[in-house]
Amino acid sequence: KKKDKRSPAVTPPKPYEVMRINAPDASEAPGKHLPQRLTRRALLRDAELTPRDLRRIDPSLLQTNNTPALLVKDQTIMVNLGVRVIIRPDHALLFEPETDTGRRFLNAVDSSTRERGVSLNGSLDIGNGLGLASASSASRLKSGDDAESEYDYDLNAAPGGTGGAPIPFELEMVEAALQETMSQLYAKLEFCEERCRRVSSQLRSSINPAVLEELRLTKQSLVALDSRAGAVRQVLLDTLDDDDDIADFTISSTATSEEDKEDEEEEVENLIEYYLQQTETVHNAAEQLLENTRDLEESISVSLSSRRYEVSKLELTLSIATFAAALGALVTGIFGMNLRSCLEMSITAFYLTCFLIVTGIGAIFQSIMRFARRQKIL
Repeated sequence: KKKDKRSPAVTPPKPYEVMRINAPDASEAPGKHLPQRLTRRALLRDAELTPRDLRRIDPSLLQTNNTPALLVKDQTIMVNLGVRVIIRPDHALLFEPETDTGRRFLNAVDSSTRERGVSLNGSLDIGNGLGLASASSASRLKSGDDAESEYDYDLNAAPGGTGGAPIPFELEMVEAALQETMSQLYAKLEFCEERCRRVSSQLRSSINPAVLEELRLTKQSLVALDSRAGAVRQVLLDTLDDDDDIADFTISSTATSEEDKEDEEEEVENLIEYYLQQTETVHNAAEQLLENTRDLEESISVSLSSRRYEVSKLELTLSIATFAAALGALVTGIFGMNLRSCLEMSITAFYLTCFLIVTGIGAIFQSIMRFARRQKIL
């Protein structure tokens, strides 16, 4: 009887859970957040990407988890900076929106949208087009006399947010992602600083295996933070050095004059430079903490070496004493033999022999100790 050989069923790829964030000027549901389940093919079609491009931000691929990316291709911006976002001129697709990182990103986008709505009514000054980066300056209310800017053109028509106008949709998304990345880096930096302080305090009181293990884990966290901050810094630096990426960044731009295009490029450069400085601050702080941790390890190593040296000195001293005592035991063994020496019945000979044995042990011990010190062994 022939067995029915059937090929195993092929499991179709799991669809991507994404949150569609529509731009305020989108043709359908402007400014709304719509959860979607997209297949790989539908996602590629929506973002106009190739499978090779999608690999840079695909959350199902483990190698992309720790590889920051900020890429511009045609009318699409791909962001992998703590959050994974595909940005189009009229919408953005956020991967894994149910995670804590995704929720914070959405909150930042909502906050930016509210601030822009208030700014368009002339109530807030968002300042220098940095949106979320200058939220503190945005909280300052304008008076009636200060409402007029030195720029006398329409704020809504100002490209790239120049003159206090809201920044383009794609830059808002990129800035929200950078803000989330910086919040993660600063949170890790604060955690590592607290951990370093705690370990240093414990090491001042005692050095034990538990504290040394904590020091090892702290150094491991600092290395990871330094590597992450350095990778984000390099991505921003590469983007800032690429004139083509800067020019193509404002994918929703409608600017036609050279002056407007230069304003947009300047806006992009200001945004990236601001977060590049923040990243360098974290990177330098992480390197300083890592250097302090290595110095602490060297100090612990020196302290442990000193302790081992003291233990070795004690062991050598005890070995010398044991050798001297063994010579005394040899003499005692000689007198303990069952041979007549005419001294067995003499009380004076007994005390004299005991005195000579003890004196000989002490003399041998002192002689060996002097020799060891003279040879700088002890």
